[in-house]
Amino acid sequence: MSAPTPRRAPLSGRRIAWLAFAGVCLVAAVALAIRFVPVLGPTGTAWGYCDDLTHARYADLYSAHFAPALRAQLSQTAFVAAEQLADRQAGSVATCDASPLNITLTGGGAQAKVTEQRVH
Repeated sequence: MSAPTPRRAPLSGRRIAWLAFAGVCLVAAVALAIRFVPVLGPTGTAWGYCDDLTHARYADLYSAHFAPALRAQLSQTAFVAAEQLADRQAGSVATCDASPLNITLTGGGAQAKVTEQRVH
C-alpha cells in the first residue's frame, strides 16, 4: 500500500491579500528602480554643480562640470568673470536645487535642470 498524500490547506483570504500586496510592492519597486537608478549619476553631478555654484567655486565648476564642446565655446576666464559679475549685480547664489525628478536621459547622456536663487 502507498502512503496517503498530504493535503495542502486552502489559501485563506488573508494570505491572498498579503500575496497581492507583496506583488504590488514588487511591481512598484521595479518601476521606481527603472525610473531612478539611471539618474543617480547625473543627479550626483548636478548636486556637485550646485555645491560649486553656491560656494562660488566657478573655476572648479567650469573644469569639472562643463563638457569639452562647451569649454571650446567659452573660456574659463570669461565664465568666471561672468559669474562674478552676476554675483555683484544680482547677488550671490543662495540656493540651488537639483532634483532627480528634473533629470532627462537623452541617448548616451543626460540633461539636468538646475534652479538657482540669488540673494543680495
